[in-house]
Amino acid sequence: GCPRGPYFYFHLTGESLNFNSQTFLFTWGWAGVDLFFVLSGFLITGILLDSRDDPKYFSRFYARRILRIWPLYFALLTMMLLVLPAVSPRLVAESRVTSAWAFPLFLQNLIGFGNVRGPLAPTWSLAIEEQFYLVWPIAVLCLDRRRIKTLAMVVLVASPALRLALSHFLPSFDPYHNTLTRLDGLAMGAALAIIAREKTVGEIRRLAWAGIPASLLVLALSIGMRWEWLLYTALALCFGCLVCVSLVSDVIPRIRFLSYTGKISYGLYLLHVVAYDSVRSPRLRGLFPHNNIANDLIFSGTAIAAAYGLASLSWYAYESPLNRLKRHFDRTPER
Repeated sequence: GCPRGPYFYFHLTGESLNFNSQTFLFTWGWAGVDLFFVLSGFLITGILLDSRDDPKYFSRFYARRILRIWPLYFALLTMMLLVLPAVSPRLVAESRVTSAWAFPLFLQNLIGFGNVRGPLAPTWSLAIEEQFYLVWPIAVLCLDRRRIKTLAMVVLVASPALRLALSHFLPSFDPYHNTLTRLDGLAMGAALAIIAREKTVGEIRRLAWAGIPASLLVLALSIGMRWEWLLYTALALCFGCLVCVSLVSDVIPRIRFLSYTGKISYGLYLLHVVAYDSVRSPRLRGLFPHNNIANDLIFSGTAIAAAYGLASLSWYAYESPLNRLKRHFDRTPER
């Protein structure tokens, strides 16, 4: 499936308030990013653990990550920061892209990102991901499994404490986009990658079913008490339990559409705002039924179809050919 899928739907709420704001998937869609962080921490840590004895440990890892992430990202940056300013300054002004120099360096989430609007708004989580890639491969290479798991758990526990402290001493601090206060999911996923290699299937199953009610209790507490500083940790725990369940059972169905969505998910993530912007004009919406809910439903369906179409075109015409180059950086099996 697509871990950022709910986030993808969440961005429709500003355009179809009569329908989407009443729907759980859209209201809580922003939490899809937290699921993505857990899955990313799990998968990346697993890749790094399995290749620690590779003499080309760093070069292979970074080459494959660059081929997957950079081409589409820098194509979007080129369009938003170079092409559109020359063609239509008004569109750039509406997007409110500030500190443009930070985007190529993947530092935008640390430079006043709360003011960013438009197609580049979702890229804050990608910046955190890239910063994670700079640090975590070194930690995995230098530490043994026990210390990696300990470090991940320390980060998981320290994250809410840091958010609480910063919210008290720095009221203007942005805890949602800042890397230091959004490491819960990555740490949870990293710890699970170790656990999956140390525990039996039965032990993981018992851990998952015991963790589900405990994590839901923490989530309910954070929501009920309005403790935003604890919310992201609670989500990381809940999604961590979901990952454990998926590892040891077939509870989560394998649906072809979800598999396809997962394949094009990076394009959906980077391009869905572009697609939404292309169909949000009042003139186009005027062609839809005037009933508010019907208008919202048709707009939402049209916007989602446009996003899938644009992401599919990106995958088959641009991303997939470049991704095939990753085979040159596969590890050669030992004989």
